[in-house]
Amino acid sequence: MLNNFFVENYKNLIMEKPLPLGKLNIFIGPNGSGKSNLFEAVHFLPDCLEHGMQKEIRSRLKGLDSILNKNLSVPNKISFKWGFKSVPMVVAKVPVRYILDIDISSYSYYAIEREILEETKPRIGGQTHIKRHLDFSYSRGEVNIDVDISPSKEAVKKNVAEDFEVIPEGELALRKLSSPIQYPGVEYIKNKVSLWRFYNANHISIKNIRDKPSEIDPSTIYIDETGENLAIVLYNLMSKEDSDFGDELYRLLGALCENFKDLKFPIIDSQHLEMRWKNNDVKRQLTLHGLSDGTIRMLCWAAILCHPNPSPLICIDEPEIGLHPEWIYILADLIKEAVERGKTQILLATHSPDLLDCFTEYAANVIVTETDDTRNAVFKKLDTDELKPWLKRYRLGEMYRKREPIIGGWSY
Repeated sequence: MLNNFFVENYKNLIMEKPLPLGKLNIFIGPNGSGKSNLFEAVHFLPDCLEHGMQKEIRSRLKGLDSILNKNLSVPNKISFKWGFKSVPMVVAKVPVRYILDIDISSYSYYAIEREILEETKPRIGGQTHIKRHLDFSYSRGEVNIDVDISPSKEAVKKNVAEDFEVIPEGELALRKLSSPIQYPGVEYIKNKVSLWRFYNANHISIKNIRDKPSEIDPSTIYIDETGENLAIVLYNLMSKEDSDFGDELYRLLGALCENFKDLKFPIIDSQHLEMRWKNNDVKRQLTLHGLSDGTIRMLCWAAILCHPNPSPLICIDEPEIGLHPEWIYILADLIKEAVERGKTQILLATHSPDLLDCFTEYAANVIVTETDDTRNAVFKKLDTDELKPWLKRYRLGEMYRKREPIIGGWSY
């Protein structure tokens, strides 16, 4: 679980302290306030692990100029801190944080000034040292060292290795070091982060879901960011004998469409299949071209939120897009049930008062995103004590819709 997150100087994000996160986190606020930037900043780590930092910055994010805060000039620095619950396979109940500082000397050159994966407190009460799973600076560093954190002195490293580890310039040690035996803490965090999933309803390609048959691959069990592999994901999840995903999906589809009967997955050729829909009142099976955009979107959300083994962290941006208000209530139930099963953590951003209405009892989980005079993002949690008398009379989305100052989240 991601306990907290800190970022400084990435786009319009300049935090003064880490943002605490729970199992469910609901972000509201005007367009351009920083909600999507926050999700992108959280996403920066798994993207760098998958693609490499140089490719991520130069190709996918379009260069240093596009990610450094627009109020700043070079030379400068972008800082991140991802705070994790623990590394159970190493030591339980000791929080861990991953620190990344990027030194930007010009818009064409960067270096990794600091990269640290460390436990945030001693393993045993009374001790004055913590474990650092990795400690790198400018491509050189050490692994599995003890650091004295006595208040009377600056952090002092103990039992330091005689030889430094060296990695390629501009790349992450977290990505390059690989050995479950030598670096168990590194491997655990890397594997967990690689499972994070990020979805923006605007990026789900309804056209490609309809037009492109899915490649047959039994290992594909997670929807990609565009949803194009929807058919094979549903087929694989429904084929698992030890899962009730199929039954849950059919109950959901029956609630959405009273005439729903069945899903079929005919093989197109030796490498591809497609998905078809069967209604009770129609003789022929429907291809996805016969389904509404909203129905296909709900199939995507079901594949994500009803998953028997969901990603440990799921970010969802504006899932209400393309859905009838009646279905938004069903979507909200899927989100709540996914969190209550205890296998995933959800970061949700929405502009929908209807969706927010469904989370009135989760007011403590709502984080309002606004901007200050310099257009930098400001994140604040709702004051539940102040809200109590209001919530006796109004729902959360109702107050948001009326632009009540106690909620905020409007640009004017």
